[in-house]
Amino acid sequence: SSKKDRSSMLVKISVVVLHPLLLVANCNGWVLHASSSSGNSRTAIAAPFIVSIRDDGRKRGFVAQRPSSRSALMRLSAAAAAAAAESTAPDSSNKIGDPSAEDVPLRTLYNASKPYRNGTVQVDSIHTLYYELYGRSDEDGNETRMPAATSRIPTALFLHGGPGAGCFPNHARFFDPEVYRIVLVDQRGCGRSTPNGEIRNNTLHHLVDDLEILKDELRLSAYDIVFGGSWGTTLALAYAQRYPSSVGSLLLRGVCTFRQCEIDWLFAANGGIAQRNPAAWRRFQNAVNVTDAESSQNPRLVLETYADIFTGNNHKVGDGIDANETMMIARNWSGYEMLASMSHTLEKEDGRIPTAIKESTNFSEIMNISRRYDSTDGGFVAVHDASSTEWRLENPKDGSIVLEEGVQVSTSVDGLRQGIIEKNIAAAEETTSHVIDGRRFGADCGNDADLPSAQESQTKIPAQNKLTCHYSTNISHVMSGVPNILDHVDRIRHIPCVAIQGGSDRITPIDTALALKAAWPEMELRVPTKAGHSMYDAAITHEIITATDRFIGQ
Repeated sequence: SSKKDRSSMLVKISVVVLHPLLLVANCNGWVLHASSSSGNSRTAIAAPFIVSIRDDGRKRGFVAQRPSSRSALMRLSAAAAAAAAESTAPDSSNKIGDPSAEDVPLRTLYNASKPYRNGTVQVDSIHTLYYELYGRSDEDGNETRMPAATSRIPTALFLHGGPGAGCFPNHARFFDPEVYRIVLVDQRGCGRSTPNGEIRNNTLHHLVDDLEILKDELRLSAYDIVFGGSWGTTLALAYAQRYPSSVGSLLLRGVCTFRQCEIDWLFAANGGIAQRNPAAWRRFQNAVNVTDAESSQNPRLVLETYADIFTGNNHKVGDGIDANETMMIARNWSGYEMLASMSHTLEKEDGRIPTAIKESTNFSEIMNISRRYDSTDGGFVAVHDASSTEWRLENPKDGSIVLEEGVQVSTSVDGLRQGIIEKNIAAAEETTSHVIDGRRFGADCGNDADLPSAQESQTKIPAQNKLTCHYSTNISHVMSGVPNILDHVDRIRHIPCVAIQGGSDRITPIDTALALKAAWPEMELRVPTKAGHSMYDAAITHEIITATDRFIGQ
């Protein structure tokens, strides 16, 4: 429709349906179909078009066009939902679009439980890891929920993000505790592993070997599922490539391979987050006294400066910085990451973030404002698995097909790319390594991965801030000894893998997941189109729990 149209909106099919079971809108040769309440067809719309009402004062009609923008798939999902919901007869039996299907709730976390065992394992002369076991133990004798052909308790390993985020009891709730033995482990330097915040002997190579040491400590032959989220996907993939016989299946959420371009997207002055929300970036930059001119000359200077502050080498801010100032900077860092994670819920249809968010300097206020824009609706799920030649669109609530496989759906998914490229920074190919031996790192940063409360010591720098900076500014060092993940997928293509990627994820954009899928055709990639980065996003949680149940045949 033309730009002059004043009343364009997504069609609610009920406006034009002459027969409650079928709608055909022929526009320039393109045909739009609605689902039938009879027969076995589960297709709501067979071709992915954006349908709108046109009323220019002279002619009323309908316009169908191919999705072409980044938000097209979201609008397409909405159109499909409206078509399916309005075109199904009341007596239909649980097909896509039926009220009965729409009433099916998304899956939520399993009930909270306490660990039945915890312990530590010393992995070298410096580091001792802390772990917890939840769910079933070898002694409980409960076989009621196990598949008939399985006599062994399946073991699930959860790998947290960060780097440095640590594990929490809620992480065990993504698995059925009556079925799985669930292993949570704090990676080196974070959570309750000791020394907290320690970066000596802290590389991806070390973390990979730690998982094998832990497997032997627990007397396991293999982990049946290795579930990694965000940074945890990097560790999960690297572990599987090094020890493929130790991994029965992989579950990935928010795919990350820790390439320099992925770090630049989040933390460089000309990266994607800085371009999308310049006001938030300016606060992030100003907190460490970096000017626009300096950032222009070295887009990674802000990240490097935060790393210097968190490691005690405050040459940019000044050696006289006190503990309170350091903690304010740490909170600013965490607030920036929080805003980046939530940005998909803040952006309007045109991609802009509300002025109230841009002008706020209080991140608690940002969180409260964001709730007005947040939604538990993750949209339909775009799916591409080993049996598919193209993408299809599914209803997450009942698994029914909303849009059949087609080039147009694939084009729409491709439109979700954020623009991460291998060389998107004009500065040096890689950030200068700041610290290798860790000798200039200061005192212990505390026992919590979260920000300390106001009552806690203001001298504690959160381990996640410290370790994320360490890894992000020393990529050549921390990734040494581990082959490029995308170049060595052939080592693990035999391992069943489901990857869940929010279509609106701003922390780990879909670009990396699509690159992994291109290298790994057998991998099943599921994209809740409106979902973001968090594992607690309702649509992401649903997909994770559905996958963990599916892996053991529930």
